[in-house]
Amino acid sequence: MNAFDDARRVDARWRPDALDALVDSVLAKSSRDFHGFGLIVADDAARLPVFQLPAARHCPPDHEALDERLARYACASTSLHDGFHVLSPELRLRIASCYVAAPVPARGWQPPCMRGMEDRIGSRWITGLFASLLPGVVCVLVVNSQRVGSRFVDGEWAGHA
Repeated sequence: MNAFDDARRVDARWRPDALDALVDSVLAKSSRDFHGFGLIVADDAARLPVFQLPAARHCPPDHEALDERLARYACASTSLHDGFHVLSPELRLRIASCYVAAPVPARGWQPPCMRGMEDRIGSRWITGLFASLLPGVVCVLVVNSQRVGSRFVDGEWAGHA
């Protein structure tokens, strides 16, 4: 059992397999200009240090399925691809496309998961890692433009998506 599986104990509503299925579906429905995305699964979205991107605030509410919406948001052709999307443990969208003011650990801190990967780690990856340290965050998942996903739980890498 790894940290990702262990996160189930945090919230009985949390189903890691459902998150995996969501990511698979988003990737299957994404277009050729796929740019990546980040998901934060959290108990209480209102408590997170996030700022919704202006373009997302002007999106009319729609009734499309979550996987279709996330696939659309993950396109380079939209300004919505740049933010993280906050989901409830039941994987309901709470806040779309937001900047995350994740805590920066003390200078010199380097989790074991970063060693040897310095040339493959970008801003979305680091933000996901740091955001997983926030209180109430169950899991963070980031998918890069090459469609490779990484999960983070409690400041540790918890496997590929």
